[in-house]
Amino acid sequence: MTTPKITEAMQANAVLVSKMNDAKQKITLLENGIIEASTKEGTSAKDYAAFMDKAFPAAQTPMAWCDVKKSHKSDFGQFVWASRTRIVEALEGNHSNPAIVWKRAREASIYYEAPAKKEKSEKSDLEKLRLLINQAGENCIAADDKEIMTALVTIAKRLTVLETQAAS
Repeated sequence: MTTPKITEAMQANAVLVSKMNDAKQKITLLENGIIEASTKEGTSAKDYAAFMDKAFPAAQTPMAWCDVKKSHKSDFGQFVWASRTRIVEALEGNHSNPAIVWKRAREASIYYEAPAKKEKSEKSDLEKLRLLINQAGENCIAADDKEIMTALVTIAKRLTVLETQAAS
């Protein structure tokens, strides 16, 4: 009979599971603090984040706790999501937006990275003109004005030529 070889990954996972079990009681206290303080300044959300950061450093877990989504299937992901679910469900009747409380806790984490803001795309003058022509065309259809509609179609055709020339 041979003994199974315990890999480094298996050892790391066992340590993480042990940490999760050890942290359950403290997390429950912090969850309750968040629930009770949800109408205040959110200091409990900061306490929760500080504890999670210390108990589960990102380097020792599959992902930073604040990055866990519902779709994560790892034991750690399910553990963190269960905590989030307990907080949100407890607040549902008493808070206008319970998910924001979880968001504040996540944002208080030292591991939280705000998503990059997307820049608004500037429409070219030709694109803006095309939108105006389309809107005017819809108004002409509604008003049943065939003369203006014919003029708009002519302008749209010329605009298409201009757009082709600008693209090349």
